[in-house]
Amino acid sequence: MSIWTLIEDRSTHIILALAVLLVGGGSVLDVRNGGQAWIILLLALGLLLTSADYFVDGAKALARKIGMSELIIGLTIVSIGTSLPEIMITGTAAFEAGSNPEAKSMLAFALGNIYGSVLVQITLILGIIVVVKPLDLEPGWLGRDGMIMFGSLILLTILIWFDNELSRPEGILLVSLYLVYLFYLGFITRRGSEKTATTEKVQDTEGDDAVPWDGFAVMLTMIVGLGCAVLASNHLVSSASSIAQSLGMPEAMIGVTIAAAGTSLPELAVGLAAVHRSAGVAIGTLLGSNITDPLLSIGIAAIIYPISLDPTVVTEANYHAIRLWIIPGALVSTIMALLFMWTSFRFQRGEGFALVAFYTVFTVGLLTKVYLFLPH
Repeated sequence: MSIWTLIEDRSTHIILALAVLLVGGGSVLDVRNGGQAWIILLLALGLLLTSADYFVDGAKALARKIGMSELIIGLTIVSIGTSLPEIMITGTAAFEAGSNPEAKSMLAFALGNIYGSVLVQITLILGIIVVVKPLDLEPGWLGRDGMIMFGSLILLTILIWFDNELSRPEGILLVSLYLVYLFYLGFITRRGSEKTATTEKVQDTEGDDAVPWDGFAVMLTMIVGLGCAVLASNHLVSSASSIAQSLGMPEAMIGVTIAAAGTSLPELAVGLAAVHRSAGVAIGTLLGSNITDPLLSIGIAAIIYPISLDPTVVTEANYHAIRLWIIPGALVSTIMALLFMWTSFRFQRGEGFALVAFYTVFTVGLLTKVYLFLPH
């Protein structure tokens, strides 16, 4: 793909148009105004999702140019790419908290977004995919990635539960474990022990770059994609904070509802596209993303600035919402989904409806504060 073909591409126009609207509109609109903050948030979310996909396309093209195998591309770039919105949002929220003493409550937004993304993907997104088409599962593959997903969520919860903080060393630990997981995947696939999963991961990356990319187009795509993702994340975090303040809503609730649902759209798109040709890709995308978020996404954020859950730092409302509702909700929904997977190694349509119903009950309960022991 030449630079001129890239410039004429429709997605390029969308990204640049959204970026111009955010740069121009963000300086004109008063983000403290509730209605205008909603406009900025929606523009930022659209730009974040589009630019993240744009960046991944460039990264995959670069990987091919340097001779990286399709398999490694699928296990690394594609997997991380679907979680790039969460990585950008949590990292930006941590940076804001570190640079602005008045923005400490955005740490709750970051934590709520991670647990919320896990919950949204394992209930609403997975439920919708299964309702569209029941899925057969691979027992050995599920036993590995499903348990690693649950273990990652448990580990994150343990690290932050007892001292109300995810420190920089703990963030480094989470990122290191994610890298170990990637190396482990590469090792077992090189030995040919999981040909089915390998084939499915490769299929997920095929057909993206039939036209060779020139070097300048690759670099421009990655720079524009990443730069616009950073811009969008900054606006999304600031507008979400303004909305929370204007509505009197804890930042964690914005993170677990609006931000989590929005940043999970890539997983929904990939899952629905793959559901009729590969159950492994459809389920694997969600499991892989739910390993990336509790390890890599929040780990990077904690390295930027320690994630505190202390009620004196993130406010009592955020503290209670996360500990008494958001974390338990993510854990219960994950256990429920894994039990559905293990019963017959086939996801039935009724189980999909049950997952969607769980998400609905969770969201209604959270937004109306109808839950046990949580102060109103």
